Amino acid sequence: CGHHGGVDGGPHQQQPVGVGGGGPGVAQPPRGRGAMYEAQLPSDWTYILSDSSCAAVVVASQEIFDRVRRDVVPHVSSLHSVLCLDAPAGEGHAFATQMARA
Repeated sequence: CGHHGGVDGGPHQQQPVGVGGGGPGVAQPPRGRGAMYEAQLPSDWTYILSDSSCAAVVVASQEIFDRVRRDVVPHVSSLHSVLCLDAPAGEGHAFATQMARA
């Protein structure tokens, strides 16, 4: 399984959502690249996700989902899935929908 990442857009924006090899809790990015935050530029997200060969990313909001799909996905060939935590259950890109299918 590839690496997974996330972008935090919730009220705790300063809490990093890491990119890494998975496992419980927050995984730090490989080689100390730093965490991903909502306030970062999409070019930063693109670099982090490309550098880590990320296969999936989980984002906090629909707004961030739209930014990632528009500005990041076209530039990260390893990225196969973008899921959204606050998307309504039943939507294909909703984290809840994918977990129910698992």
